[in-house]
Amino acid sequence: MRDIQNKLLNGTQALPLNWIRGDIEKGSYLGTTFYVHSELGKSSGFRYMNYNEMPAEVWNHQLMAVDVDSESSIEEYLIEFGFPFSPARNSPDSLYFFDNPFRERCLEAIGRTQVIQDNDCPSLFPMRSTPEAADLDPAITLEEAATTIEAFQIVVRNLEDVIKLNADLFSFDSFINAGASNPFVSVLGGAMYIDRRDSMPLPSCGMLSSAICNQIIEALRDPVPWKLCACEGCGKVFKRKQGAKNPSSVSEYCCVACEQRQRKRNQRAAARNRIQH
Repeated sequence: MRDIQNKLLNGTQALPLNWIRGDIEKGSYLGTTFYVHSELGKSSGFRYMNYNEMPAEVWNHQLMAVDVDSESSIEEYLIEFGFPFSPARNSPDSLYFFDNPFRERCLEAIGRTQVIQDNDCPSLFPMRSTPEAADLDPAITLEEAATTIEAFQIVVRNLEDVIKLNADLFSFDSFINAGASNPFVSVLGGAMYIDRRDSMPLPSCGMLSSAICNQIIEALRDPVPWKLCACEGCGKVFKRKQGAKNPSSVSEYCCVACEQRQRKRNQRAAARNRIQH
């Protein structure tokens, strides 16, 4: 595990990790496209979210719960957390260890979103018709949202396997480094290349993915040991309990929901035991 930690950035937030989230609207230009509208949002929940508002280990819970084949599941995640633009916007080479078909899907999805961002489509989306709104309102295609979330899910599953095996087989450090908060830092001993000709980098469109990458890096560097959640059937490895007012490092459970679920299970088992005796 130490080798993995050494390959990853320290997670220092060199750029402000703020991004727009709130109620979204769907359009049908180039397939399904999601928008957060700054003007509409003044009365319906638009605001900036920042890194400190993120639940503990959100990459281990809410992100893994998204069904990437369900538009409604993706939409719920986007409303709650914002738009997950791909770390490959900062470095296309960060997709190297994903299989070829998936890598192509990711790059095509970024390209489709970029067409929306470049053209702005004011006639199709009137709330984006003013220069002020166009500067503020992020847009993402369903394809980029889905492939970015799926990429993170692949990364987290690989990380879980590495932790459970206590091995140094983590293949996706370049993907996490690409999304980390400062795209101009040194990565693995070399300078990160930003190809601005193809797509806008994360700082220009939204920093949710940077926040997720930073969380993963900070979890890996946290000296607290990894634990297996004590809730039967959960199977998550974790360091900090999600849902507690102050995320605990001593809990047996990965989240409050698992703790409550196991408590009820234990209570039912105890009740059955009393009846039998």
